[in-house]
Amino acid sequence: MRILIAGVGYSNLSDMSLGPLLIELLTQRAWPEGVEIDDLSYGPVFICHSLGERPAYDRIVLIGAVSREEAPGTIRRFRWAHELPSTDEIQARVVEAATGVTSLENLLVVSTYFKRLPADVVVLEIEPFVDTFGATLSDDLNALLPAFIEELRRVWSSPDPLPLLETYRFIIANPADRPTGWIIREADWGASN
Repeated sequence: MRILIAGVGYSNLSDMSLGPLLIELLTQRAWPEGVEIDDLSYGPVFICHSLGERPAYDRIVLIGAVSREEAPGTIRRFRWAHELPSTDEIQARVVEAATGVTSLENLLVVSTYFKRLPADVVVLEIEPFVDTFGATLSDDLNALLPAFIEELRRVWSSPDPLPLLETYRFIIANPADRPTGWIIREADWGASN
């Protein structure tokens, strides 16, 4: 299998920088043949071009910190359903991507629209403790890294596609711009797969 493990996030935002900071750690480890580690924090439109120039992946695992107003340290895992929102919402995501907004959701929507993702895409995210400026993760999130990395190991090495999370609510990146957001399924983070 060809597998891409990729971090997504901004630099210098403490826990919100988990994606790129964890990728730095993961690149220092030995990985089996066929597993690539990359930082995809440079914008979905450019990532679509980059993915189009690479041999196809069988699975992509995206990692990062996402604030969903849950208990800090909550680890969430789901398989992307490849379902898209309305045309207007897709256009808004492409505009955000072109203006430099870096988010897991923008990457998923834009890359799905342009058909750059394999069928098996898994998202592994954590609820941040701190979302202020800072070059390092908080002590609390640092303490959870072993558990997060163990979950990552289970996700990328699973021989079969992980089940879809029964439900998933998308939270928009800028509520002031689009206060209604959109829902693919009813929210229920309690499912364990």
